[in-house]
Amino acid sequence: MKYPTPSISTPPQTTLTARQALKAFETPTLAESLPIALGTLGLYLGYLILAIGLVQQPGILAKLAAVAVAVLAGMLLVRVFIIQHDCGHGSFTPSPKLNRAIGRIASGLTLTPFQSWAMGHNQHHANFANLHKASVGEVELLSAKKYQSLSVFKRFYYRFYRHPLTLIFIAPYYLFLLRYRLETETYAAAKKSTYLTNLGLLALYAPAAYWLPWQGFAMIMLAWYVAGLIGVLLFYIQHNYPQTKYHPKTTWNFERACAESCSYLVLLNWLNWFSGNIAYHHLHHLSSKVPFYRLTGAQAAMGHLVPATRLTLADVLPALHLALWSEKQQRIIPFSEMLLAGE
Repeated sequence: MKYPTPSISTPPQTTLTARQALKAFETPTLAESLPIALGTLGLYLGYLILAIGLVQQPGILAKLAAVAVAVLAGMLLVRVFIIQHDCGHGSFTPSPKLNRAIGRIASGLTLTPFQSWAMGHNQHHANFANLHKASVGEVELLSAKKYQSLSVFKRFYYRFYRHPLTLIFIAPYYLFLLRYRLETETYAAAKKSTYLTNLGLLALYAPAAYWLPWQGFAMIMLAWYVAGLIGVLLFYIQHNYPQTKYHPKTTWNFERACAESCSYLVLLNWLNWFSGNIAYHHLHHLSSKVPFYRLTGAQAAMGHLVPATRLTLADVLPALHLALWSEKQQRIIPFSEMLLAGE
């Protein structure tokens, strides 16, 4: 299956140099990828089983330990998702068949249909920071002018959709339990991927819901929530921050978008490990063929060639209030600044 890929125009010299330098990191190997896949999947399942066992033991300390272990399992599930993500790009292993096999195994744990999500995500890579296609594979962003033209009900919905509490408490479960169960694409392959995944999830988790005590299944739900929350926040901050730039389709340019609309989230090494180095998002968008286990080396070797905005975890929560694109100011603004912006 060939997924949609970005249409690349002739880039500026600095970006061309960066793209050329990234090619040295684009070749995956089985010696690196297979231990990562087996280790990550094994650790996740091991921690999840441990959490389920601990929560059934008497005493408050056992319950607290179960919650802590379930949180760790959720963080590992983020790494499982990144493995699936790279398989969708065809960059995790050198074998297309193995990429599909590992991606589909991972999808049973991430609740995300492999092929359907990969198709949509590659559309995101082809359209990110394009103001006229900003809802493709990412959090929808409206211009202030477009927002003001909406009906009262649609304005309310958009405010609810972009509200920080929605992103924190509702989006993680909505995406993975409901949104990914439905297929809105017209592609037959996407529909097949979604429906087969749903059947697989039903066969996998229905017995668990029936046989496990509610406390045990609650640990699975907690791990899903932690993974979903981290995923939503990481994906959000990668393209929604004060310095990011959006362009109309007439002036949108892939190379410019990589430099101006992808953040570099500076994290501690252990957080990069759990999140599969997705914080190096400026490099990932420049070449999605670089497997995540090569991004650290790529950043050290040539990250200076990509002038991305550097952010930290302290920037995440304030950025959740950004909700509209101001065409006059050429920046993302919160709802509270809409009138001040004179839109």
